Amino acid sequence: MDLVTLLSPDRMALHQEVSSTKRAFEILAELLAKDQPYLTTEMIFEAFINREKLGCTALGNGVAVPHVALASAEPCAALLCSSEGLKMGAPDKKPVYLFLALIVPLQEAKNTSYCAMMTEVALTFMHNDLSEQISRCTTPEEAMVYLESLLNRPLAA
Repeated sequence: MDLVTLLSPDRMALHQEVSSTKRAFEILAELLAKDQPYLTTEMIFEAFINREKLGCTALGNGVAVPHVALASAEPCAALLCSSEGLKMGAPDKKPVYLFLALIVPLQEAKNTSYCAMMTEVALTFMHNDLSEQISRCTTPEEAMVYLESLLNRPLAA
């Protein structure tokens, strides 16, 4: 399991006006629900809200990685780039502009490949200027190419 195979341009929303963290989670849940035959937008949204209650998913440098493991989930990711930064309680106290949301099947949550992917995501997304670079992308496809280059992966076919 790696980020490049879990993310696609149709699950990206760039330059969005987002008024709150809850609204960000709603948008991400809508994007993720497209590929989830057994999960609804509401189920995914509630899972993000409950996960956030356990601890803030903001990493710092303008990035948050909300992530949940759900029964009957298909692994996938969604990306949201907010026009305005949102205060989320990031360790560096900076507003969050970039949200990378992940859902994985419950049985894979303790899998070593999931843990390795989460580590790779955290390290990659902690780049000082990542949210700024993504905000410069004009299309989801352009953002995807940029992320693929960061992760040193060949372009998806």
